[in-house]
Amino acid sequence: FFQFCNKKPVETMPEINSKRNNKKTASPKSKKSKSKSQIIKNKGKKNGLITSQGMKWKSKETSVEETKFTKQQMYMVIGGIVLFFMFLLWAFVDDTPEWQKRAQAQEAERRRNETLAQQQERRDRQAALSSFNFADLVNSTSLSVSLQSMQTGEDDRLMIVAFDDSTREESGGNVYKVRLFKKIDGIAKRIPKHKLFKRYEEEDIPRFVLFDCGSTEDQAAENVCKQIVGQNVPNILIFRPAQQPRTLPTDLKSDKDIITYLYNLMQPAVKYLDELVEAEDFVADDSELHTLLFSKNSDMDAIRVYDQVSDSLRDYGYFGRTRNPTVIESFDLDETQLPALLIWRTFGENPQIFAGNITSPENVRDF
Repeated sequence: FFQFCNKKPVETMPEINSKRNNKKTASPKSKKSKSKSQIIKNKGKKNGLITSQGMKWKSKETSVEETKFTKQQMYMVIGGIVLFFMFLLWAFVDDTPEWQKRAQAQEAERRRNETLAQQQERRDRQAALSSFNFADLVNSTSLSVSLQSMQTGEDDRLMIVAFDDSTREESGGNVYKVRLFKKIDGIAKRIPKHKLFKRYEEEDIPRFVLFDCGSTEDQAAENVCKQIVGQNVPNILIFRPAQQPRTLPTDLKSDKDIITYLYNLMQPAVKYLDELVEAEDFVADDSELHTLLFSKNSDMDAIRVYDQVSDSLRDYGYFGRTRNPTVIESFDLDETQLPALLIWRTFGENPQIFAGNITSPENVRDF
């Protein structure tokens, strides 16, 4: 024991002492935490386990940036809403003045009436395709009765009869598609309103008749056509009381020309010329044949024959008559030569004087 106590104290290394001093001055907390972490680390190494110590966690999804609603976009949305409401006010709020509303209502009523009128016109046009509203479509029996009534004087109107065959290719067996029949029906519609016929009563206006030579419902239709017009189909004949029928001139193409011709047929064939100027103007036209009868009041037979012949030949010229002594004298005639018939032709020397029997219709017609 003494030997041990008498030994000299052991001297330590300065480095070791400094480490010890540092360990003493270190905080017990850090020392404790360090020791714990070191222990866990060492334990993990010993056990071979993978810990989250020192690892950083990161998501594989791409980052999404949140869009921000700027003030400019907000102002644009508010402006759009304001404009939308202004449009609603403009479109649906009625601020029209009363006078303008009345005018618009009147215009709408006018257009509605115009549309209704057009629709009615179309319906009438469709109905016209399946009927004749102004001309009479007759069979052979009705035609025979009408002609007999004219011969007896019961009906003194002009009767215009159109003959055609509905079995022709252009009609296809439909009588309402015959062009001639539709044309005559249109003329019959226009005549009552025409200015030339305004002074006539309804019972004096010409009658228009349609006759189908190819009718399958009228067995005698074909024979009637052969007796009246022969093979000249289509054809238009004009019947007058106590006279032979005449054919409508083929040079009359328009409705106006036909209406004027029918009006002239209803007038006297002979025009009475009472003044000298009228007589001179009458014979001055050398483009057509003109005849003029000079007579006295007592020459009734000559006047009757002249009127009859003139009526049958009215398509070939113009016919006049006068009994004025001044007019008779101006044409170098005297009373001893009356009745006298003069003719102005479109060729040769004029006038020519009739030298035959003036009371004979055949002689006057031949002249």
